[in-house]
Amino acid sequence: MRRMILIVLTVITLVIATGPADAQNYPWCSQGGDGQTNCGFVSYEQCRAGGRWCNPNPLYQPPTGAVQPRRGTRRTRG
Repeated sequence: MRRMILIVLTVITLVIATGPADAQNYPWCSQGGDGQTNCGFVSYEQCRAGGRWCNPNPLYQPPTGAVQPRRGTRRTRG
């Protein structure tokens, strides 16, 4: 009986100790002509290096205090 209680407590401890896995969280997604999307890019330049269309990841959650991703172009006044 003691052994069964020990096994149950061990299993419960292991289940509680392991939390959900964190998904990868990158700010840029590339979209290919075949409809595939890859949201695994840290910067706009890295995304564009593949020669595809790049858009901000709509599901991106920046870490606390982080700067939001910006597009690689700047607007000029005039």
